[in-house]
Amino acid sequence: MSAIPNLPEQDHHPSSREHDLDTVLSTSIPQLATKRIDSPTNTASFANPSSSGFALHDTVIENQRPIKVVVVGAGYSGIYHGIRIPERLRNVDLTIYDKNAGVGGTWYENRYPGCACDIPSHSYQYSFNPNPNWSSMYSPAAEIQAYLAATVKKYSVDRFIKLSHEIKSCAWDANTSKWTLKIEDLENKRTFEDTSDVLIMARGGLNHIAWPQIEGLKSFEGEVMHSAAWNQDYDFTNKRIGVIGSGSSAIQIIPSLQRLSGTNLSCFIRSRTWISPPFGQAIQDKLKMDGFKFSEEQKKKFRDDPEGFHKFRMEIEEGGNEIHSLTIMGTDMQKGAQQHFEENMKNRLQKKPEIYDWLKPSFAPGCRRLTPGPGFLEALVEDNVDFIRTPITKIEPKGIVTEDGTLHEIDVLENIKSMTVKAGRVRDFLSYSDEYFKNTVFMDDCKSWYRKGDTIVGLWPGSTLHCIEALRSPRWEDFEYEYGEENQMAWLGNGWSTNQLEGRDLAYYLLPQFQQVPTSPLPEENTEFKIRAYSQ
Repeated sequence: MSAIPNLPEQDHHPSSREHDLDTVLSTSIPQLATKRIDSPTNTASFANPSSSGFALHDTVIENQRPIKVVVVGAGYSGIYHGIRIPERLRNVDLTIYDKNAGVGGTWYENRYPGCACDIPSHSYQYSFNPNPNWSSMYSPAAEIQAYLAATVKKYSVDRFIKLSHEIKSCAWDANTSKWTLKIEDLENKRTFEDTSDVLIMARGGLNHIAWPQIEGLKSFEGEVMHSAAWNQDYDFTNKRIGVIGSGSSAIQIIPSLQRLSGTNLSCFIRSRTWISPPFGQAIQDKLKMDGFKFSEEQKKKFRDDPEGFHKFRMEIEEGGNEIHSLTIMGTDMQKGAQQHFEENMKNRLQKKPEIYDWLKPSFAPGCRRLTPGPGFLEALVEDNVDFIRTPITKIEPKGIVTEDGTLHEIDVLENIKSMTVKAGRVRDFLSYSDEYFKNTVFMDDCKSWYRKGDTIVGLWPGSTLHCIEALRSPRWEDFEYEYGEENQMAWLGNGWSTNQLEGRDLAYYLLPQFQQVPTSPLPEENTEFKIRAYSQ
């Protein structure tokens, strides 16, 4: 039986139009003038279940049960969820917890000298919120954090964020189908519980401080600091500084400290690594940039010429997506890149060629994370820097002791380290990943944070464009479902739409923004199809 309200019978005389349909409707149901209809709750459809025992729910088709979502972390990913979830989902109670006192994640925590983005800044931003005012091709951490804070304000994400709240534990309760979280309010020193239907971990993979397991570390009498817990008030002037490590952070810190007045650095480097030429060099040359800084004139051009700025961003992205074959062992690009890296490192280490001989890895570029490291190699050859490759045995109150028995006396020590998915689909994906990665540079003989044994765990098995296409929309057939209703079509509700019952536009589908007009005379000659993937 239809849920449409009953209308009175009318006398439709063929010679008269006084009782046309519009007149009948406006007379019988005057509320239609406001485009609003009361829900027909008293119809037989709701009062009398069918022979199967099923009765319609008195809800419109768009009705979505309220759910609670908790996001852990307010860095790039957490902020993005705070923008897209309220934009695209309805009936969601959203909370974003972050242990820090400000947003930005790693860009809030890391404040060491030289901390910066190591890919072009205009690629390290939200595509929908481009920033024409980046100061450098590799913008400093404080500037990136400020960009993220401004994005939070622009899209009102701060209404969902609770800062200085650390997640201590989270557990799934199968009985209630909810997550139970224990949370510490760091400001008020209290612990409380929260629950959620959905838990999204957006805390990143490199946010835990790892101190080196070296004998005697706690006995050192000088200043000890970590790249992720930097003492910004410490004066490094005229200090002897020991730096342990050669990861991305060390590569940025060493040149910054080397330039300070009166410093002497002892760099303890046990891992060989490739230092790549700067990414985006061709763009820098094209813009005739002086180093890596954007001039005020160039930033003004970006602001005043949106089309030109967009073209600039496209060139950077296209350049990055052109080099995927660099990651496949034995390709011409991979072999050519390795030769280019060797020549570049040799030239930059000419003053101390022995450093090149030791630093050059046996594995292919890309096996470990590539870092351009502007100024790093140049700093290693300076007179106030000692390059030490002898392994450390212990730390004493006055400094670091290496295997050859040498005590390297220092004043300050720095440590730089850097729904249920179907089980069958998980196995299939892991098998696919293993097969893909076995012929890539990532499986070469190196130590890397995105690798555990012979398994790559921190990278997508394919190119960036391949990833975008694969994750564009879910493959629902890869998920298991549990239904709350015995009748799995109960979500259809009462046969009515929200637009009818809430006075919204009753012909919204004819508005231009909802139209997808096919190309004439050949629909397949769609310009967009020639630009992007056919499955879009």
